[in-house]
Amino acid sequence: MPSQTRTHLLTRWGFTCTCALCSLPTPEKRASDTRRVLLARAEDKILALAQSYRLADAIALTHESIDMIVDEDIYPMLTDEYAMLAMLYLEAGERENAERYGRLAWQLLADLGFLGVGEERPVFSLEKLLGNMGRLGGEGKAGLWKRKA
Repeated sequence: MPSQTRTHLLTRWGFTCTCALCSLPTPEKRASDTRRVLLARAEDKILALAQSYRLADAIALTHESIDMIVDEDIYPMLTDEYAMLAMLYLEAGERENAERYGRLAWQLLADLGFLGVGEERPVFSLEKLLGNMGRLGGEGKAGLWKRKA
């Protein structure tokens, strides 16, 4: 969310944020706002590319999103991007890359406390990750996108 929107939303509470992000010098704040707007638009674009079976383009845009998330230092958002890459690579027939990004999503979810602790934590499997994601709104399996006839 761009800084102007954040500032506006906080004014109704009489709060002026002075965090590192809100306190950036104007040029850096503009660059951050641009990245955040691009990130907000990227998900729909990635899905549209995947649905039109332009998997290489969807993968490239997802990697660009990851770079912006890292630049913005909002690492929890990486879980979605890693999971998206796992699905895209699996659909593209690149199981090794799918496993790699699935494991990254799984590890980050664990680090954020979403998978329990110690022995309670489930063991990683790409199918389990994608299946669990399906319960959150998608199909959660390869074949998510229809090939163009």
